[in-house]
Amino acid sequence: MNERILHNGVVPIDNLNINLCLRKIKTVLHERKTDQQVITLTPKSYLLALNNQEFLEVLNKAFLVVPESVLLRFYSFTKPPILERVSGIELLNRILDECNQRQMNIALLGSGESQREHAKKNIKLRYPSIKVCSIPGNYNFHNTDDSKRIIDIMFDASPEFVIMAGKQTEAELWINRWLLGKGLNINLVANFGQGIDIVGGVRQDYKLARRLGFEWFLRVVFESNDFRSDRLRTFIAFGKMALFGKINKTGDNRG
Repeated sequence: MNERILHNGVVPIDNLNINLCLRKIKTVLHERKTDQQVITLTPKSYLLALNNQEFLEVLNKAFLVVPESVLLRFYSFTKPPILERVSGIELLNRILDECNQRQMNIALLGSGESQREHAKKNIKLRYPSIKVCSIPGNYNFHNTDDSKRIIDIMFDASPEFVIMAGKQTEAELWINRWLLGKGLNINLVANFGQGIDIVGGVRQDYKLARRLGFEWFLRVVFESNDFRSDRLRTFIAFGKMALFGKINKTGDNRG
């Protein structure tokens, strides 16, 4: 199994295909290891790792950092080694399969309360051996009181796998600050962004496009203007790095 690499000499990545990722995850679940964070690396989070020391440290501490985006794979052709691409939603589904076999407790965190309830219902239908807890309420992850309340609920729920739906990079930082090392006995935790919405059926899952590697294009076309603008800035940043061979320094040190 491949060792972790430092892409661009900076960004830690476990350059594994999905089957090897699942093998590592199964080992964690079998050995009952705790506080294991999985990070699906997007282009935006890759760029932040080049500029933000705190986020870079979170990546270095994570159990598994997998490149999720086709853009990262394309970029790696100009900056070897060539990266694998692991779909976040496919990885989530494969982990849920494993949780079902092990009759595990899981928790849904983030997104909206309605989306979480839809996801909870669909998970229980598809994976009947999983016990699902939806952390209730609409909360602000920047609010200390809300974060403390979430931790209190987590202690009562005792989830073994936590699925978070938060903003990329912000969610990973929150997990590191609030969930890890708190004695919650969580085996595995990961932010899957829109994963809860997709599992809940409230957001389109472009399955064929995802398998063929152009899901990003459909999301750029059909998502909001803010989403398109954010993607465009990211594409431009990677284009500059690919053309000029320089690491992009945005000066953005925010989490």
